[in-house]
Amino acid sequence: MASGVIGGFFVRGFWTAVLGSVIISVVSALLTTLIGDRGSFEVIQLNKKDDRWE
Repeated sequence: MASGVIGGFFVRGFWTAVLGSVIISVVSALLTTLIGDRGSFEVIQLNKKDDRWE
């Protein structure tokens, strides 16, 4: 399917394709975690109070 959109694209084996899909999934999950519902990056600020983070 990707080779139809991107000329010259090919994958050299099943396990290479599996590894590529795992990498894409992890990056997608990280970006989804960082980007909030409003479509912008959200920063969570933690402050250390005594021996714990709040």
